[in-house]
Amino acid sequence: MKPTIANTFSNHNSLATASRRNRIGLLAVIAFFVCSFAGSASAWTKMACPSIAGIQVGTGEVWARDFSDNVYQIETGTCVGPLNPTPFQRIAVGKGTSVWGLDSLDNVYQWNGKKFEDLASKGCLYPQVLEEIAAGVQGVWGVTSTGEVFVFNGTCFVPPPHGQHKGISFSGMYVGSFEIGVWGLDTTGRPWLYNTNTKFLDGTNGATLTEIAVGTTGVWGVNSSDQVF
Repeated sequence: MKPTIANTFSNHNSLATASRRNRIGLLAVIAFFVCSFAGSASAWTKMACPSIAGIQVGTGEVWARDFSDNVYQIETGTCVGPLNPTPFQRIAVGKGTSVWGLDSLDNVYQWNGKKFEDLASKGCLYPQVLEEIAAGVQGVWGVTSTGEVFVFNGTCFVPPPHGQHKGISFSGMYVGSFEIGVWGLDTTGRPWLYNTNTKFLDGTNGATLTEIAVGTTGVWGVNSSDQVF
């Protein structure tokens, strides 16, 4: 999102924005390690990487982005790369080898296992410019500069089957490895859950959040006062 976790990482114009963005990576790492390794005692191992600005964890891969917007694949304790053809301001890692990036011109790139390919070069002309992207078990989702939500249909980004509520503008989407977990935040901080039965985003009550992270068994959020929900 702006997932990101669920989540993406971006260039920041202020320390406050940078802190907010880095919380996405922190929440993603917490969700991954707590859900995947609960009950086991593990020690932290330092990776052979440059200075990293953010990290993204999917179901099978881990990727990182440095402060120059270069991206790396983390394999056997080493950062391999940079692997992006152009600086990426956003990166999202989802199911299996699903890895995505957005460059400074908001072009969308998809990892094919060996390199990143621009969707436009594959004939996909998405109707709106995506400013946020998030990937997970339930697909790849994006948000435009006007707050509209799009989902990747295997070829291009298209609106969700039943669209979104009229008058609601979204700031980001969050998709993890939780099977029923596609979440969005609108510009007021209200969380929305994508209903797999109605194919619609349902509003939730009880918290106003700034970030969401989705793990294998649950959903976590942080509000503007840095409280965890």
